[in-house]
Amino acid sequence: GFPGSLSLRPQTLASVLADIVESAYEHRFRRILILNGHGGNTAPIQMAMLEAVNELPGLSFRLGTWWDEPAAEAAFEAAFPGGKPGHADAVETSLVMAIRPDVVRLDRAKFSPQAFRPRMLTRQVFLDHFPHGVIGIDPRQASAEAGEQILAAAADAYEKVLREWD
Repeated sequence: GFPGSLSLRPQTLASVLADIVESAYEHRFRRILILNGHGGNTAPIQMAMLEAVNELPGLSFRLGTWWDEPAAEAAFEAAFPGGKPGHADAVETSLVMAIRPDVVRLDRAKFSPQAFRPRMLTRQVFLDHFPHGVIGIDPRQASAEAGEQILAAAADAYEKVLREWD
């Protein structure tokens, strides 16, 4: 629905992940953390990993969704008090500003402050209610500093997960 966006069907993503995990398993990897960066990928990842865990003895799998980590949530609450993060909003824009500030164009940012939050987000719902792609906190509030703090909080959380994984 957005020019330049390329997508995989959920079953294709699940198949690609299953193949990657099986290949890693063949190379003796037994602990696999998939750190998800897109909410729409959660179900296909879970589908692929449930199949892999059932078929590959000794495989231990974790799915990380960085935005659900308490430390990351605390960091974006500190940066944007009372805001609920979403898609292409101040939180995600801040992350990009921390990594690649040269690609962020805040002068072109748009926002729908009164837009509802759908239970099921389809391409058509997105196009009808969020034609600019933004759900959540006004992206014009973004900052590289907020992005750095959120990234650090998420990285620290997953470093701990990996260190404590038995």
